[in-house]
Amino acid sequence: MDLSNRTVVQVVVLALVAQVTLSQHWSYGWLPGGKRSVGELEATIKASTIYLYL
Repeated sequence: MDLSNRTVVQVVVLALVAQVTLSQHWSYGWLPGGKRSVGELEATIKASTIYLYL
C-alpha cells in the first residue's frame, strides 16, 4: 500500500471509531431499548422551556 491509500484507510477507520465512541447509547431518564417515559419527556420539555424564558 502506498502512502495515499494508507492515509485514506486511516482516515476512514478513525471516522468509524469516532462515530462508535461518540454515539449516544443511552441517556439518563430514558429507558433502554428506545422506550421513553412520556411523563419524564414532558417534564424535560417543560424544564427546557422555562430555561429559555429566563
